[in-house]
Amino acid sequence: MKIESWKRALLAAALIAAIGGCEKDDNDDITGPVVTPGNTIESVVSGRTEIMAGDSTSVTAFVVDGDGEPLEGAKVGFTTTWGAIASTEVMSGAGGRATNVLLTPISNLDVVAEVRASTSGRVKFTSVEVMRFVDTSDTASVAEITLEVAPGEMLADGVSESEIEVTARDGEGAAAAGVLVRLVAGERFQDVNGDGTFTAGSDVLLDDVNGNTAWDAAGVLAGWVTTDAGGHAAATFRAGVLSGAFAVRASAGNVSVEMPLTLDPLPEIAYIELDAARAEIQVDGTGGVESTDILATGLDADGNPVPAGLPVTFEIVEGPNGGEEIEDQGYGPVTVVTGENGVARARLRSGTISGTVVLRASTPDVVSAATRIAIAAGPPHYIDAGANPVNIRAWDLIGVPSTITAIVSDVYENPVRDGTVVYFTTEEGTVTPSSPTDGGFAEATFYSGVPRNDGIVHITSSTAGGALETEASLITSGPPTSVTILSAPTELNADGRARGRIVVRVLDVNDNYVVAGTIVQFEATLGTVDASAATGDGWYDSIAESRLTSAVLEMDSTVRTPDDGVGGTSVVSARAGLGGGANASTTVDFLTTSASAAKSSSTLPTSADMGESIPFDLTVKDYWGNPLGGHVWQFTVVGGGQVTASGSSNRFGVVSGLTFVAPATPTKVTVQAVDIDPLYGDGIVLSKTIDIQ
Repeated sequence: MKIESWKRALLAAALIAAIGGCEKDDNDDITGPVVTPGNTIESVVSGRTEIMAGDSTSVTAFVVDGDGEPLEGAKVGFTTTWGAIASTEVMSGAGGRATNVLLTPISNLDVVAEVRASTSGRVKFTSVEVMRFVDTSDTASVAEITLEVAPGEMLADGVSESEIEVTARDGEGAAAAGVLVRLVAGERFQDVNGDGTFTAGSDVLLDDVNGNTAWDAAGVLAGWVTTDAGGHAAATFRAGVLSGAFAVRASAGNVSVEMPLTLDPLPEIAYIELDAARAEIQVDGTGGVESTDILATGLDADGNPVPAGLPVTFEIVEGPNGGEEIEDQGYGPVTVVTGENGVARARLRSGTISGTVVLRASTPDVVSAATRIAIAAGPPHYIDAGANPVNIRAWDLIGVPSTITAIVSDVYENPVRDGTVVYFTTEEGTVTPSSPTDGGFAEATFYSGVPRNDGIVHITSSTAGGALETEASLITSGPPTSVTILSAPTELNADGRARGRIVVRVLDVNDNYVVAGTIVQFEATLGTVDASAATGDGWYDSIAESRLTSAVLEMDSTVRTPDDGVGGTSVVSARAGLGGGANASTTVDFLTTSASAAKSSSTLPTSADMGESIPFDLTVKDYWGNPLGGHVWQFTVVGGGQVTASGSSNRFGVVSGLTFVAPATPTKVTVQAVDIDPLYGDGIVLSKTIDIQ
């Protein structure tokens, strides 16, 4: 009968070999499945370093990881050079220990048995001196042996035990005391050589349970027992993992008896019921319960709990990723064997982030439904609060609302448990007195009204019996009562393109910021300005902004001789509130530049009669076309004639009242006008040639 490989991994059947004085050389390495690189066997020790042939002793391997720390859950393979070991593979447990049993046959040789343990390809060994078997008892007197096996049927689970009772009597039916009785439990065989144990090459195998053509032990059993004064002896048999029909044989002298022994196959886990000792635990380090047992109950096809020793794998399939762990091995997988009532247990520990952990348990063929464990936040440690909106038009109004939101979290900034009560108080207006948290948030509503102080409202949010509190503020603003110009240009080029920012601040009667969106009107006496703008924010400031664009002037409003470069002054005003009662203004000079011959002109003709007197004007403008007042001009005539009168330009840039008197003879003359303004004249020359006829 064959068994599944995963069952073999629990405990392999004990192999009793080379019975009858033959030494068995079985020195092949058995290496366990490769686990995390760096695992190694630190040492191997035996329970007894000297035993008699037919006896057994424990052998323990100590497994460490790459850092030299004891390692649980590592698979360790065992081999021996003589005799047999109870399990070819053992998983390390607490302290990194992997313990096995060395079984030796009855032999008349002195032998040194070397037991090797290996993991991840790394091997260490220990030696046990096996002394020859010496039977000094009077086995010849034994005429009858009775054998009892209770129970005679058990599970092939590697842990179940049965009590073996032996009674020896002599030919007269009296107790045979001090007799050494040989014991063997395994596949049935014909004891050809009559030594009571299976001898390869001599005895005949009757039942080959696993079909490997070799005799296999049914489990672990002492090689002999010695009867007491009443002729009784007892031993304990521990089942292996090979299922089938076996027998227990007891022999002394020429007497040999056999009793049937049945090892039933382990039932399959058909269903897994997954539950938890607690549905909720608390984040690590906050004083609450931080762990819980996850319980996987394995059930067979009939709905009955499976026996102990069946592996179940636990795994976290979803979580908040705050350091939560299953059996201190992260998200797993972690394999645990079933215990009493078919229950496998694994420990879930919380991390530092609250949330829900989703777990599953499985075997290679069965997966449980998911179970969920809540990791709750710790007690309140942080609180913060704020208002929305933070500025309400409410100084002279009643019942205008603003929402107050408090956020409460634990030491790891996880939202506290839902229902944590936050209390609210205010020294101005009215606020909802308390509110429970939902997802860490608690909300209250502020309403404007009495008492009124300065329009800056302070609202206190507290929890944890007042031990934790914070303050939020808001403004209950009134209508605009003042406008202040914060910045504006002092001058712009009068080119029709230059722009400047006009920034104003608007405040209410308490000198608090007005609400966002308060309209401010702008005007300018020269140039163009954005007609209106709205204030922004209302919490950090209440500012509005406009743009002033310069213009090319129609006249010079500030005539100076010499020219001062200012063509005009724009008065910019800003108004807010009812009827513009809150207002402010500033001035911006529009600057002209130097006179331009291309933009300046005169009314002189191109021809004149001899002796004719011709009145004319001269207009001077700058490079942008702005009239320049206060510019003084000088005139000269080349070729005859003269210009009478001279003067400076007026606000329209015009020099008027000028007269040209032509010479009395035909000729060509040139009249030249020179701008002699020291700063902005640039010495430009206007020249006109006149044909005198």
